Amino acid sequence: MSISQLKSLAETGDAAALVNLGVCYAMGQLCQQDLRKAQQCFRKAANQEDADAQFNLALCYLMGTGVRKDLAQAVVWFRKAALQGHAEAMFNLASCYSQGHGVAANAQQALSYNEAAAKLGHARALYNLALHEIKLAENMEDDEDEEQDEQDAAFKRGFDHCYAAAVQGLSEAQFGLAECYEMGQGCEQDTQKALENYQLALTQGHPHAEAAILELSKSQ
Repeated sequence: MSISQLKSLAETGDAAALVNLGVCYAMGQLCQQDLRKAQQCFRKAANQEDADAQFNLALCYLMGTGVRKDLAQAVVWFRKAALQGHAEAMFNLASCYSQGHGVAANAQQALSYNEAAAKLGHARALYNLALHEIKLAENMEDDEDEEQDEQDAAFKRGFDHCYAAAVQGLSEAQFGLAECYEMGQGCEQDTQKALENYQLALTQGHPHAEAAILELSKSQ
């Protein structure tokens, strides 16, 4: 579809066309880049309850592209998109709650939105949950009253989340999965699988993967 055809369709109020036209303006594809027109397109579609448009408008407010930066408004539009099942909006909303951007910091809310995004297969949300479960398990090591099976279950949940993110190609998760295999956290200890996952992380430029490979190779 040409830019003129896309503009004509957008002028009829078609939400999908408005989103696509907004992306064209934002990226400078098929037309001259115009961030103000991009956010205007996203807003028109967002007001029609289009989840992708709501998410894109939230990003405009978050980064101040085409509109004055407003973290509170970013949260408003992330939430609208999240309520429609938009996984990336859920993840970004979790980050806002975690860092206190545009909303009061709330660790439980951050966890809840990460869990919601993870259920939809969002890689970074899955990785965040993996970190949460592994930290939970490690903290149990200092509490003699905690049952061993509870700690094992937390490590297993962490491993499973990390694996689900790693198979999507997330380098941080590949590195984390390698650490799980190296230490036997949530899985059987397996040096070969640890090396394989460190290598996968290395190919994607993970900053600590090469050192981890060298250290693990020395211990064999």
